[in-house]
Amino acid sequence: MSDHNYNLSDLHEACGESDIEEEMDAKQHSCKKDKINKDHTSVKQPDPKKLRHQREVEDTTTDSVILQALTKKIDEQTELLKSFDRRIEANETAIKDNREEICVLRGKMEILQKENSLLKEVCAEQTRYKRRW
Repeated sequence: MSDHNYNLSDLHEACGESDIEEEMDAKQHSCKKDKINKDHTSVKQPDPKKLRHQREVEDTTTDSVILQALTKKIDEQTELLKSFDRRIEANETAIKDNREEICVLRGKMEILQKENSLLKEVCAEQTRYKRRW
């Protein structure tokens, strides 16, 4: 060890002042966090009670979000079912009206068929009468 001289005055003579100041500034600015090797440093394990409580809070938050989403979906489905009910009721009333109209038209058709057959007979008699004279 005697062959090395660690005196700063000799260092100043060998190097320029600016080089030494830069090195000193660099040493001062390096922080402890940069020097710590995180692979070899033990990490404090979190308290399991706090973790359990945190998980419960997250679970309840997640559950409430899921519950809100499900409630919204159920409301949408309920509205959709109500619209289907309204359509079905409208169709039922339309079917009832159409059946009544069909019954009325069948009655008119029977009357018209009778009238048509009567008119055919009258026409046939008139043609026979013209042949005689």
